[in-house]
Amino acid sequence: AGMKKGFTLAEVLITLGIIGIVASMTLPAIVQKYDEQANLVRLKRTFNVLSNALVAARAENGDPNNWTFEGAEEEYNPDAARNTLDTCINKYILPYLAKGYTFRHLTTLSDAGYKTSIYKANGTEYKKLNNQYSILRLNDGTHVIFGYSGHAGSGIGSSDKDTLYLGAISFVIDVNGPKLPNRLGKDIFLCKFPLLGNASLIFDQRFEFRYEGSTFNGYRILTESRDELFENCKTVGEYCGALIQYDSWQIKDDYPW
Repeated sequence: AGMKKGFTLAEVLITLGIIGIVASMTLPAIVQKYDEQANLVRLKRTFNVLSNALVAARAENGDPNNWTFEGAEEEYNPDAARNTLDTCINKYILPYLAKGYTFRHLTTLSDAGYKTSIYKANGTEYKKLNNQYSILRLNDGTHVIFGYSGHAGSGIGSSDKDTLYLGAISFVIDVNGPKLPNRLGKDIFLCKFPLLGNASLIFDQRFEFRYEGSTFNGYRILTESRDELFENCKTVGEYCGALIQYDSWQIKDDYPW
């Protein structure tokens, strides 16, 4: 019987080299797909958690345009605006969340564990490390950074520029907390909750408030097409959540990851 022929060292090295090349070509795509799906699951779960909390708050307290909190319609200044926002969060959001969260009142991103600022898709800064924010940490590690819009009269339908109004609560959802990349459209997504009758949580997109004098009485979404959502998601990143929701909660192949 003849001797079995084994592989030479050169053949083994060539085979390993080919395997390495194939792995280097396919592994990044596999990792990206995993990150996409993990972030999608957390985004949808967090959006539902916040939506359900706000629905429960509406059921118990009536429409948001009738919600009351200290500081609204008083003299505007940034500290008053932040404190008014915190009053709103403590009264109308936190009591309706499941236990297991932590809430930081007026902390910095750096103190919350961030090593970098948050950036838009085009690389410009969105939230700074040294500014103060109210930050909610859910039990799965997702961070929600709160903000507001409609303050100081908004300059729309009102000559009273020095009066504080909260037109909407904004939510910056960071699905993996302080971990990188800290970039809109990848691990960070933006939502708003207008403080108006029949309001619901919506992903950021082009919309306008409606006024009667200086009183908010509604809002209208102005985004008309997927192309508009896609272009903003690709260049800025603010509408990426709306794009994912438009695509039936999928990250499609053309998503600008």
